[in-house]
Amino acid sequence: MLRQALTGLMYVLLLLVVVLCLRSVWVGLNEPARYAAAFPGAHGWLFDATMTASAAAALNAFALACRQRWAIWTNVAIGVVSLVLLAMVRAPWALSDCRRLVRGDHAAAADAVARG
Repeated sequence: MLRQALTGLMYVLLLLVVVLCLRSVWVGLNEPARYAAAFPGAHGWLFDATMTASAAAALNAFALACRQRWAIWTNVAIGVVSLVLLAMVRAPWALSDCRRLVRGDHAAAADAVARG
């Protein structure tokens, strides 16, 4: 019973990862100003790299849900690449910065990120 509950929870979490990664790509492609407010350094090739990393994370989560063993190792690689990219594009690491973005105060969040 516990194993079935944990398996179900894993599938729910993987579904959330897919939805959130695809939402990130959707926002990046359809609302570039909002994406730039969240990730001020995502211009040019860094924008393409962040979009590719998000799409790869969604595909990898789907592969994990299909129980592909190789997806475990690509998950680690995508995670490391994503963390490096987030640092390069000056992503808001503080929870308060993320709350400002959720409320829609993109200018204040971008200023907080720029201050470091």
